[in-house]
Amino acid sequence: MILLDLQNFGEINKKYNHWKGDEYLRQFSDKVMMASRRNESLFKKRPTSTSAGEPDELTRVGEENVKAFRKNSGGDEFFVLLEGTIVDGLGYLSRLQRREGEFEKMSIQILGAKHPFGFHAGLIAIGKDESYESANKRVSECLGLALERDSPLRIYWNPREMPELKAGSLQKRIVDEASQLFRSGRGAAVTV
Repeated sequence: MILLDLQNFGEINKKYNHWKGDEYLRQFSDKVMMASRRNESLFKKRPTSTSAGEPDELTRVGEENVKAFRKNSGGDEFFVLLEGTIVDGLGYLSRLQRREGEFEKMSIQILGAKHPFGFHAGLIAIGKDESYESANKRVSECLGLALERDSPLRIYWNPREMPELKAGSLQKRIVDEASQLFRSGRGAAVTV
């Protein structure tokens, strides 16, 4: 499970307006879903009701189509559910980051100006019988560490959840590539 936070999304709402922000989120969601593999689903945090204190839930709409919903009016956090391990999550995030130019072109079409694409992410492996509340808390903690002001780091995960990696294996190459990609210039992939 990945909890993805789009960087500087609040600037779109402030500078352009919430309608443009809504359109940006819709098109971001559509582009991510169109490029997803069959074992990847995109969800949006959404409250179960307007009552205070109730837990959030993951919301999926329709049989095949996944839509994005805001947690609140300024929400920019997406859950991405993958079948697999932390390594699969790192591969997904690497593919997403490599699409940076595509998302920046999208911002020009919607906003009339380039909005830099970037994100912070928390990444966890969900236990077989783990509750949503537990998984949400753990992935939110990882995202919180990635968002710390004094940290240029962008992705956090727990090393105890990483499968054993053999030297020269595809999994090892994926982890090495993700670590390198997220260390270059804008942050680093770091474990907690």
